[in-house]
Amino acid sequence: MKETVAFFPTPSSIVKYMITLSGAEQDNKILEAGFGDGAFLNVLNDRGFSEVTGVEYATTFAKNAKEKFQNFTIFHQDYLSFSKPNYFDDVVGNPPYINSDNLEASVREAVRDMTRSGEGNIYYAFIIHSINNLKENGTLTYILPYDFFFNTYADYLRKFMIRNGYFTDIIDFGESKIFKDAAPETIIFRYVKGKNTKNLPISVKQIKNLTLEVIEENILNGFNDFKSYTQPQFTEQQDIWYLSNIKKIDGIKLKDIIGIQVSVGIVNGNEGAYIVDKTLEAYKQLTNEEKKQFIKTFVKNKDRPLDSNEFYSGGVEYIFIDSNTYINTEHLKQEAPNIYSYLNLHREILEKRVEDSKKNWFDYLAVRNKQVFDDNANKLKIHVPGLTRLEKQWFFKSKNDFYVGADLLTITLFGDEDKLEKIFNYLNSDDFAEYYDATGAKKGKRTVFTQNILANVVIPKEIAEMSSPTLALF
Repeated sequence: MKETVAFFPTPSSIVKYMITLSGAEQDNKILEAGFGDGAFLNVLNDRGFSEVTGVEYATTFAKNAKEKFQNFTIFHQDYLSFSKPNYFDDVVGNPPYINSDNLEASVREAVRDMTRSGEGNIYYAFIIHSINNLKENGTLTYILPYDFFFNTYADYLRKFMIRNGYFTDIIDFGESKIFKDAAPETIIFRYVKGKNTKNLPISVKQIKNLTLEVIEENILNGFNDFKSYTQPQFTEQQDIWYLSNIKKIDGIKLKDIIGIQVSVGIVNGNEGAYIVDKTLEAYKQLTNEEKKQFIKTFVKNKDRPLDSNEFYSGGVEYIFIDSNTYINTEHLKQEAPNIYSYLNLHREILEKRVEDSKKNWFDYLAVRNKQVFDDNANKLKIHVPGLTRLEKQWFFKSKNDFYVGADLLTITLFGDEDKLEKIFNYLNSDDFAEYYDATGAKKGKRTVFTQNILANVVIPKEIAEMSSPTLALF
């Protein structure tokens, strides 16, 4: 792990606001983990806090803090190896944002152990570890990305936070860019460890897009430009979290409609290596039988129809080898020599995809839901990209025997195309766009769909046509 990776200095105005929001008192034991250039330590020092502990992995930052803040307790170590359970009154800060794949082995394992996920972000582990280090009724006030609200890999984190405490405040900056050279989607939250004995709701302040200068003005004027409301606490029954005071829908979750399946696409791991290039001599050597056996057309978002009511008519051809078809390279070379010659042109980059796995270099990374696509060949299917800049009408439909690429999610409903057509029309309606804009996932100005989020959207009762619908939320 590089010592300065993912370091984004927190603006002083934000730091001052967060320390005030935390409610920390002068004699409280305060912890900041991953303090970087010391933005929070500076303000805590200026305000006369003395019982302050800082933990920092980067050597230079830790050394500078020890010299500058001699009245504070500074540790130069990995925060996840620092443990003082039930000790601190308040934890404040801006934790690092690093996917577990980019961490050195020991830290990566600690993150995976804490988050119960193979793909967790280090800040997920910082949240859990900080809660463990807090006293009962202690507060955690962090500024960070909000993708843990909906990311599948943060499922354990969400449940852990619900079981161990509650939120008092969330400030959602929407598309506003708080940090230079970093993506938006930033929130500040204040969280209390312990029971919510007074049944307090969450106080939410929310804005779509403001400059940092205007946000700093709002800190002084009480967030006059922000939408303010309260909402109930999150619950374990919610698969994803969202900030909204929008009303409930009388309906049923998509995943609970009989016959519905939400599927992710097939992952090859390198588009350029598998995509069919008819100009290559290796392609010209393929026999008609080999083309029929090994070339498969995929639905891809890039050539979706402009009119969402039209069926998908594009398609991208790839060399496709199903999982476990060939034992090893010699088996592939012996049974399909021309396919071997074609893929061998890209062998070096294909091998890099599977360095840490038991897969053969020529295999796809994840042949997911192939049987679903086979079973629904030439039947109505609904597709939606995982990430899109479209403001609405995100969904399109197909009726072919193509497989589906990794950039798309697919909804199928075996045996009832009329109902699936009604669901499609609703998902592309202005009503659904309004709901998803309030309750769905965003990355800056882009709309996000995941398998979990899509499976849990609610379809109105009259469209779902269920005999016993339940009240649910997006």
